[in-house]
Amino acid sequence: MLITSLIATGTVQGWQGWQQQWHLQDSASQLRQFLLRLRSTASWQNSDWLIKRCTRTCQGASWCLQGSRASHASEILRFCAPWRGVHLLTVTEGVGFYGRRDVARPGSFVLQNTAGSLRVVVASRGRIRICAVGDKTCD
Repeated sequence: MLITSLIATGTVQGWQGWQQQWHLQDSASQLRQFLLRLRSTASWQNSDWLIKRCTRTCQGASWCLQGSRASHASEILRFCAPWRGVHLLTVTEGVGFYGRRDVARPGSFVLQNTAGSLRVVVASRGRIRICAVGDKTCD
C-alpha cells in the first residue's frame, strides 16, 4: 500500500510538472503567433503597429498585450493570457513593427511560471524567436 501511494504521488507531481512546462511553451508559441500576425499586418498595410500591455485585461486573463496602429488608435489587436499560471514579467518599451519589409523595433517579452521562464525575442529585421532566459545566442 505504501509503495502504491508513493508511485501515485510521484506520478501526479510528474504530470503537474509536465503540464506547467507545456503551458509555458504553449503561451510562448501563441504570443509568437500574435506577433507574426502583427508583423504581417504592418507590412500589408504599410503602417506602424506598437505593442504594449493592456490597461484592462481580458475576461479571466491575468495579463494581455495589445497592438495598436499608430495612425489609427482605434484599430487594436489583442492577445490575452492563454493560461492563468503563466505570467508576463517584462515587455520592452516601444517594441513594434514598422511598415514594409518586416522592420521592427527590437525587444523581448519574458513569460514565467513554476516550470521556468521563456523569452520571446523580436529582432530589428522582424525575426521572432522563442529562447530560454539567459540564452546568449538570442541577444
